[in-house]
Amino acid sequence: MKKNSSTQGFTLLELLVVVALIALLTALAVPGYRRYLESSRGQRCSANILLLEMAKDSFIVDHPGQPIGSTADLLPYLKYGLPVCPSGGTYSQMTDRYSRIRCSAKVGTELNGLHDYGQP
Repeated sequence: MKKNSSTQGFTLLELLVVVALIALLTALAVPGYRRYLESSRGQRCSANILLLEMAKDSFIVDHPGQPIGSTADLLPYLKYGLPVCPSGGTYSQMTDRYSRIRCSAKVGTELNGLHDYGQP
């Protein structure tokens, strides 16, 4: 019996081309995915700030003239407890009746970009 010397398969060059194409597609997709994740975090943070603002407004309506002593005063208005910033920031001005709540997390590479429900 004579063996067939030509076997079916891919050459090294064909495999390298496929690997290079996969690497190129991955390099193009990763930045978009990261922007999507940061945008998602900003939107979640904005939703948290809006939720905290509504809890603060509800407290003010229920307790006219009374200052918000601590964040514990807002807990009865938050079904799932105090929300946490998904980007690792901290919420400030939660007990100030006349100021909007702010988040200290940076958005993307902006130096002054704070999460805000008006601008995720």
